[in-house]
Amino acid sequence: MSRSLPFQPSDHVKRMEDLLQNNSLVRSLRANPSIYETRLYEEVPAAIRDILFTRRDFLGPGKITFDPLVFINKSLRSLTVIIHLGSDLSGWPGLIHGGMLATVMDEACGMCVRLRLPDQTPVTVQLAVKYQKPAPADEIYVLETKLVQAEGNTSWVEGSMRALGEDVGTQPLPRQAVVTVRSEYRHIRAMAQI
Repeated sequence: MSRSLPFQPSDHVKRMEDLLQNNSLVRSLRANPSIYETRLYEEVPAAIRDILFTRRDFLGPGKITFDPLVFINKSLRSLTVIIHLGSDLSGWPGLIHGGMLATVMDEACGMCVRLRLPDQTPVTVQLAVKYQKPAPADEIYVLETKLVQAEGNTSWVEGSMRALGEDVGTQPLPRQAVVTVRSEYRHIRAMAQI
């Protein structure tokens, strides 16, 4: 169970955590010696953890129900995020708001860029999301991102998202590419360390 939750975990959260611990994808990622496991918000410095938009406003019961699991493969410059999106994040009854899908994909892609530039704070310059189909609420999702190109201060990341139970070959919910930059924004990193 994550130590960084700003709320007391409910029985619902505990059941989902149990489901994750026994999931075949989670077990296979954990069995891969090239992959490092963490929780999304444990990687954020404590000084800024509580001011982060997604953690402050969207982590909790009915929203992002538990601190997302993150599996990092540094050699492939890729990562897998496992996240629960609850019904309070719906834009239409029973369906997750498209802006929320874009937000979590953007954060996963930004984290992927940090594999290349660990001392920099990535800032999104362009975010292109192609929505393939609606995302049901109160589901656990798998976000997969990979750094596909890097030139100087710019990185291109591609990502996709699917429900945890769906096969890898299944049509993803959103698929996107993100362009991020680094050195022009060093002052952001310095402010984050205050």
